[in-house]
Amino acid sequence: MPDKVRDLEQTWQQQTDSFTELAKKTLADHPQPKGGKGKAKNKAK
Repeated sequence: MPDKVRDLEQTWQQQTDSFTELAKKTLADHPQPKGGKGKAKNKAK
């Protein structure tokens, strides 16, 4: 049983690392826009 738990932990960590790496690449490829046509914040006061 402990071997199965270690295998699952290793698989979980690999998937997490893979997802994190992909998310970082995606964010780097699409920088946040600066001003412009974003959502209005608290304009209707």
